[in-house]
Amino acid sequence: LKRTAVLDPARYPRFTLILQSLSSLVVGAEALYKLVPGVYIDTCGVPFVLPLARFFGCKTACYVHYPVISTDMLQRVKDRRQMYNNRSTGLVQSHLKRCYYKLFALMYGCVGSFAQVCMTNSSWTRAHIEKIWWKYWWTNPRGLATEGSADAEKAGDGGGGGGG
Repeated sequence: LKRTAVLDPARYPRFTLILQSLSSLVVGAEALYKLVPGVYIDTCGVPFVLPLARFFGCKTACYVHYPVISTDMLQRVKDRRQMYNNRSTGLVQSHLKRCYYKLFALMYGCVGSFAQVCMTNSSWTRAHIEKIWWKYWWTNPRGLATEGSADAEKAGDGGGGGGG
């Protein structure tokens, strides 16, 4: 693919989440133009191409290791707690960043709902996806069940086979 350079986060020192996610549409469109697969699987954690893949007639699935935005991130900004991804602790800056995060979470929730199947690596990730994505379909095949889940018990691995 020729347009992958647009995915480099260094290109976006501000508004990285939205700009990088929207850039994934450029790369995704290029890939889908070259080949439309029967099944499109997002394993990069940026599900913004899922609606486009569905439009092209693909079945869609995703594996989420860590959500792009989580309710923890939203809470940190609300509480004005400084961290590597939140240097804004002033009242106005925190409010603006919270609006930005909420807008992004809304977009992330919308595009994530285009996954027909979603797998997560842990119950923590699953809980955040369940809170943010508008709707979802879960599958926990053997080896991908979240640790300690009923699905892991059914798979016969005692709950330790795929969690993280």
